[in-house]
Amino acid sequence: MAGTSYFLMSMALNIAFVSPLAVGAFWGGKPERLVAVNMLIGEILTLTVNMSLKDNAQMVHMNLVLDLYLTLVMGYLVLRYDRLWLLFAFSGQLLELMLEVGQSLDLSISRFVYITLSDAAEVYILGALVGGTVFEAGRARKRMASGAPQGL
Repeated sequence: MAGTSYFLMSMALNIAFVSPLAVGAFWGGKPERLVAVNMLIGEILTLTVNMSLKDNAQMVHMNLVLDLYLTLVMGYLVLRYDRLWLLFAFSGQLLELMLEVGQSLDLSISRFVYITLSDAAEVYILGALVGGTVFEAGRARKRMASGAPQGL
């Protein structure tokens, strides 16, 4: 019974994670799609690393590299595109990166604290992605209605 409840909870969490990515990927502009795709790639790589490596120190360092990659991607997008939501998503990604740095410097950080803060940062990033996608879709609709030229 415990295995079934864990499986159902895991599926619910995966759906809760993938749904906002789908909103960004299907209804967003180029920056929304780039963030959604890179977050999905990062999540798949993180799961692969966490399942394949048994050494906790190696796992932490690989997760640090993955979060550094995602931080650099979001930093580039913040500088490249005129989207306010990207600043919020970038700040959440910086929190993720700082968690990984802290974990790599001190492996005695409570697993509960690490997972809770990491999940909170992911929810924050996904909320920014969905909010930004909805806002930008509304802006694009208004531009189309007014006949204004399309921006980024």
